[in-house]
Amino acid sequence: ARRFKQVSALGKVLDPTADRLMLIVGIVALLVDGSLPVFVGVLSIIRESLVALVSVVLGAMGVRRIDVTWWGKTGTFLLMFAFPLFLASHAGFWWENEAGLAAWAFVVPGLIISYVSACGYVPIARQALAERGIEQKQGA
Repeated sequence: ARRFKQVSALGKVLDPTADRLMLIVGIVALLVDGSLPVFVGVLSIIRESLVALVSVVLGAMGVRRIDVTWWGKTGTFLLMFAFPLFLASHAGFWWENEAGLAAWAFVVPGLIISYVSACGYVPIARQALAERGIEQKQGA
């Protein structure tokens, strides 16, 4: 949409939400497969669901879009490396032990960073809500 200059307010809300839903579906698939430790999947789903829900609510309230921070991107990047490694660690490859170790090396900092980044969005969201309130008062 950005490439063709067809960006919409709805798309700005739905695009990151769709990305989160896609990640959640992948996590659920790994949980069903038994490749992903349950607590890792649950922690990931809780974080992604909360961020998606808050994004949709803020968007519905007319609050400006909150951009993803470097920390948020980093946490997601680490998790996106960890999840396929967990799958590989249960696939019967000769290197499955190494894949499991690498998965843990990515998932632990990934979860920590993703939760820290989620907490970092709180003051940004509060500021965006405050800006919305100021805009409404000026427009009234």
